[in-house]
Amino acid sequence: MTMRAKRVRPVLLFALAAVVVVSCRDAAGPGATGYFALAPSFASAAAGIVEIAQVRVQLFRADESLALDETVTVPAGADSLALELTVRLREPDEVFQMFLDFITPTGDTAFRAGPVDVTASSTSTEPVPIEVNAIYVGVGANAASVAVTTTGATLIPGQTKQLSAEARDDQGQPIPGTPIAWASLDPARATFPDPAVGSVVGGTTPGPVLVTATLLTGPADTVSVTAQPAPEFLLQRGGDGQSGPAGSELPLPLIVEVLGNDIPIEGASVLFTTGDGGSFSADSVVTDASGRAQTMWTLGPGLGTQTTTATVSGFTSVSTTFTATAVGLPVPQIVFAGDSSGGLSTGIFTVNSDGSNLANVQSLIPLGFQRQFPRWSPDRSRIAYSWDGGFSALPLQLYVASADGAQSQAVVTDTSTFRSRWSPDGVHLAFECGNGFSIVDVCVIADVTGAIGSLPANTYAFVSAAVPAAWKAGQSGFSWDPQNPSRLAFARDSGAASPAVSMLWTAAHDGAGVQRLAPDGLLRPNDSAPLVVYGTLDYSPDGQQIVFAAYSPVDAIPEEKLFVINRDGTGLRQLTFLAGYDDSPLFSPDGSEVAFGRDRCFAGGSYEGWIVDINNATGSLERQITDHGVVRCDFELDLLGGDWSPDGSEIVLNGFDVQGNLLIYVVPRTVTAATYPTDRKLAGRGVDLGGFVQDIQPSWRP
Repeated sequence: MTMRAKRVRPVLLFALAAVVVVSCRDAAGPGATGYFALAPSFASAAAGIVEIAQVRVQLFRADESLALDETVTVPAGADSLALELTVRLREPDEVFQMFLDFITPTGDTAFRAGPVDVTASSTSTEPVPIEVNAIYVGVGANAASVAVTTTGATLIPGQTKQLSAEARDDQGQPIPGTPIAWASLDPARATFPDPAVGSVVGGTTPGPVLVTATLLTGPADTVSVTAQPAPEFLLQRGGDGQSGPAGSELPLPLIVEVLGNDIPIEGASVLFTTGDGGSFSADSVVTDASGRAQTMWTLGPGLGTQTTTATVSGFTSVSTTFTATAVGLPVPQIVFAGDSSGGLSTGIFTVNSDGSNLANVQSLIPLGFQRQFPRWSPDRSRIAYSWDGGFSALPLQLYVASADGAQSQAVVTDTSTFRSRWSPDGVHLAFECGNGFSIVDVCVIADVTGAIGSLPANTYAFVSAAVPAAWKAGQSGFSWDPQNPSRLAFARDSGAASPAVSMLWTAAHDGAGVQRLAPDGLLRPNDSAPLVVYGTLDYSPDGQQIVFAAYSPVDAIPEEKLFVINRDGTGLRQLTFLAGYDDSPLFSPDGSEVAFGRDRCFAGGSYEGWIVDINNATGSLERQITDHGVVRCDFELDLLGGDWSPDGSEIVLNGFDVQGNLLIYVVPRTVTAATYPTDRKLAGRGVDLGGFVQDIQPSWRP
């Protein structure tokens, strides 16, 4: 017996016509033949969404014995299949029961037909086709319903959007992998190029259209999508003609509106491009219900006019161009305190790193050699500093001044203030506080964002006073937490214990939530000797570590060394090891190095600037960066100050000239003691021929 199958459509609707030729020598004589024809049909009109890779044919005789079991592979890319299968008849017009299985590429049976009786007729070569109905038995055959989960979709002509639906069982649970057929009731408004995939394409006729998701077992769901007019215009609604520093984000967004037939187009993709090296917060934005899309533009590095083109995706002629002017980046200025015995102006100064634009923003006469420590606010609009008002009998009062010096106000007058620092968000202002030069506490003004001249006076919290009484002695260095702009870390010493030992604490700006970072005080890692913190603390830029100077009171020569500790109080380790008294540590902006001062005057040496790698473990990564050779043991050297440039490429520091003047220099980060004389650039006021100059406490960063 030979069976031929024609017009197998493995992806679209199956139409299988089979002609069976039966040859039987024993029962019907030599050369006798019989035929039967099949007309397979599918219970679902959407059956064609399932790919069929194989067809299995089974024939059973009347005694239920298997006469034929053949599986035929559908050729790749074929839409028809011819079957030629042979079986021997036992008698003329023998009746068989036939089964058909339609198998997917994964080996699952998707459709099944039969059993159906077929008889090989020997009286006609064109027998009447026998109807064979195939039903879906694959994944999701037990689904009770289907639900479209994408609603409210809008389309523009030619635009493709993905719709989603899920088949659910009688308990409402999804059945993944169930085939779902998609169709549009108006192809002029929306079409599905592949009914097996929920990718709908917008048509040329605007308006709402119903689309259906149908299971092969019958359940269906219908939703409406909206075909919109083709985009005709892309209008600017904001952001054109701005200017800003090259490489920076412009303050206003670029806003466009897409229109078609004079109505806003929702769901259109707008592409933003620039050839000037800039970037966008999003370079592809979908319009909202008002037809608008917006993005932030960061300018490229070049100066002058830069352009951005906005284009509707798929409609290259619908576009508009924005322009902006990139200007030179403002030079972050250095702020410092200066005095002169020969008549030069005194007070608080600002200057560019190359020495240009020197300005005396606050004239403080007489100044004397004091503890001003001026500091920028984070937005560089204000400067905080200390001053006694020209009367040495008064405490060092805390002032806030505008960057240009036009406005100033004393905000703390009833206690001495020292080394103020703004919180990272510029809301709070902390300072070391106490009576006269006995600086023993950390104080914080809760809010300094009001107008200068109307800030509340003498309204601050003694943050360090919140620690237990046993830990209220010692100095009061502190540092704001970069991860939490309302918290700061500070040091306190044990008052009654001998020898003394320091503890690191953290607290909120109002003294609430005090926490200790070590359970029993700071102990030197190598020998568990007690440590006493001296001077300032500094958080790493990522807030993960704190660096500080400390000495052990049990040492014969109690030299301060630098130590680092993790933000949670773990991992304390020594950072510097070479001879000298180390102070004023400051993390570099990238957190990889610490700049500090080292004093060797008591051994006949000088006070020099140093840098240490944060991974230093033996002293081999400590590098001297100045070579003054001036021995100064006559004042507190930690009052000199210094800072990194905002980008970390340079350092501003105090230097001595041959006459002993204290001047301000800028050096590259790579400077060494050997290159210092030629690498340094004067950034302060220079020498006053009529007297002695003291330019001190330079600060570059907020």
